[in-house]
Amino acid sequence: MLKKLFKKYIIPMIVIFLFIAGVALILKVSLDEGPKEIYEVAVMVKDQNNSNSDEDMSTSMKKGDVLVIKKEGQNWSRTELVTYLILKIELSEEQRQKLTQAQTEEVNRSKTTDKELEGLSSEQKKEFIEPRKEPEMKTIRPREYRIDMRKFKDFTPIDLLNIGQPYFEEVYDWGIVEKKK
Repeated sequence: MLKKLFKKYIIPMIVIFLFIAGVALILKVSLDEGPKEIYEVAVMVKDQNNSNSDEDMSTSMKKGDVLVIKKEGQNWSRTELVTYLILKIELSEEQRQKLTQAQTEEVNRSKTTDKELEGLSSEQKKEFIEPRKEPEMKTIRPREYRIDMRKFKDFTPIDLLNIGQPYFEEVYDWGIVEKKK
């Protein structure tokens, strides 16, 4: 009776468990982005604003954007310490690069108008119209990723002047980062 029960229920459950564990291990290995180091990042605590809305979108840093990344233990100036939220984050090289990359899009060169070509020599026109080996990119936003400031509910920018860096002893991971929509 026990053998029958073992064969009917226990063995299939063990096989299913091992299958799930194997899939989880494969996913963990494939999603690992390499070795990680602890970095210190300066995070914007207020939006920069430009009166021109197009310029504002493409050039102004916003709350949560990472301005600069330094290796752990680097010195920060007094101005940086009272202006930016400094966080320690454990990042892979790929993640580090993502935090300061701009959000871009390929410029569609096929919509060239006659007005744009006006006054150009035939050689200049050819260079202007012909596709390049690397596509021309246009900056949409200065950063594609940002620190999710909702994770720091109790923080206000005035804290930097009153109490200093409130989260400097904590080490965070990629979980506090979000991709902009």
